[in-house]
Amino acid sequence: MNYKLTACGLALCGTLTVFATAPAQSQSPTPLMPDLICLERGLENNFVQRLRNGRKILRFGTEIANVGQGAMEIRGNRTSQRQSMEAVQWIYQTDRTRKPTPMGEFIFHGAHGHWHLLEVAEYSLLNSQGTEVVDGRKISFCLMDTKPAFPDMPGAPRRRVYPYCTESRRALRLLSGISVGWEDNYHNRLPDQFVDITGLPAGNYTLRVQLNPRQTILEKDFTNNTASVQVTLE
Repeated sequence: MNYKLTACGLALCGTLTVFATAPAQSQSPTPLMPDLICLERGLENNFVQRLRNGRKILRFGTEIANVGQGAMEIRGNRTSQRQSMEAVQWIYQTDRTRKPTPMGEFIFHGAHGHWHLLEVAEYSLLNSQGTEVVDGRKISFCLMDTKPAFPDMPGAPRRRVYPYCTESRRALRLLSGISVGWEDNYHNRLPDQFVDITGLPAGNYTLRVQLNPRQTILEKDFTNNTASVQVTLE
């Protein structure tokens, strides 16, 4: 539809045509999905430790980074009667709203002294033929912004958004997550950062870590959740 207006000056009159445009249709917000990857440099920081009871373990680090478009944010809450916390993932969207999705639970990890999200990763060891010789161990984590991994990524904050792990055993709620471009770093001396290699013959092996093994954490891509490095046992 258009409207014609008449505009006149001192010596000139003309016709001005004004076109009315229809209002733009609002677009649905787009979810900003996280995307977790395991950095190989953590796995490469490995060594064999002999324990006093005769066991041998292969210790290594785990570095989990978020290379997605949005934060990996998970909140926990519970009533005082429960031993665990219900875990809810919050997905942020382009219109700054967020949607909650129940996705598991947190437990208090006595050895680490803070709350952990269950089954964040699975560790295993494969022989030179690709056969798993050490059963996968599902590991829980307290996910937080330890340090920048890819600070130049779009949306990466300059400062930590998730700076600590909730340490109070009496806590009724908590906030856990990894910001875009940041990583959570578990060094090789921490409890559970190992696979048991007692009795394995010397040779070449593959140390493998699979993140989010049950796909309980919503991500942009599940195909990049596995990392591995070669190790030689003597």
